[in-house]
Amino acid sequence: MRLREIRKNKRLSVPALSRLSGISRRTIEDIEVRGDCRVSTAVKLSRVLGVSMDEFCLPKDADAKELADDLESVADHADDKVNEYM
Repeated sequence: MRLREIRKNKRLSVPALSRLSGISRRTIEDIEVRGDCRVSTAVKLSRVLGVSMDEFCLPKDADAKELADDLESVADHADDKVNEYM
């Protein structure tokens, strides 16, 4: 997640983002350290920051082709698992 980078680019402090989003300071700080959060939290933060979920969640240098290949691989694996149970 690119929370810290985007927050700083928007010149927002953690307390300011907390007030705008309704998300606690501690949660924002934890997200910036861990790099993950609940989808509902990511949606709130991305909306407040005015960025897409892709921009918020994906690494800045993410290669679209590589990500698409990874997603296809995960989908194929999931299909295989579903077929095993049928």
